[in-house]
Amino acid sequence: MVLKNRFVVTVAVAIIATIGAIAGGVLVSNNRAEADANDGVGSVSVHRMTDASVIDETSSTLARTKNGVTATLHTQELEDGDAYTLWWVIFNHPKNCEHPIPGVTSCGEGDVFAQPLGDTDVKVSVQYAGGNIVGGTGRVDFGAYLGEGETPDAPGQLVFGSGLIDSKKAEVHLVVRSHGKVLPPMEGAQLSTFGGACTAETDPTGSGPEGPRECADVQFAAHIP
Repeated sequence: MVLKNRFVVTVAVAIIATIGAIAGGVLVSNNRAEADANDGVGSVSVHRMTDASVIDETSSTLARTKNGVTATLHTQELEDGDAYTLWWVIFNHPKNCEHPIPGVTSCGEGDVFAQPLGDTDVKVSVQYAGGNIVGGTGRVDFGAYLGEGETPDAPGQLVFGSGLIDSKKAEVHLVVRSHGKVLPPMEGAQLSTFGGACTAETDPTGSGPEGPRECADVQFAAHIP
């Protein structure tokens, strides 16, 4: 599982680098991606989930094509030896969002959990993007691709929603979720599911497999169209 995710990271980084070279560079202002109109490439900083503050020396890049999105996320301040998953949080109709984080996002937590889940005017989808284990530096890289209309079939990888509707119009958040120190018997689940090794209290989806770790969403990057 770890090797597979590192392969995905390598491929995604290469794709982003190629598109970025064509675009001729990307500027960031107030965490809003000033993407080239033709290429649809934007780069933003990563934020702490607790207070939305920027984490230094981090970045997330999103490339939008007519059929999907490719993302990379480079971050730090994570716990060595811990397992982390990355999640797509797709706001398909961000103009309908009502809970922005001023200066950072157009949509927020209140829009994610508005009822009925995934079926409000915003059309939110929360689904698996990748997983990795932090080495001895507190840093980790993720890479992922999501095509329009795609949702994962594996248990614990689709929290709710029906996927990405329009890659050019959606507000795309990437959320980093901690699964605590690696437990060898549960390592695969810690890297590939929302509730892998989490306590019942920290896995609101009940997707499991249940374990002793206090899981939490710890960081995010927001790509505004």
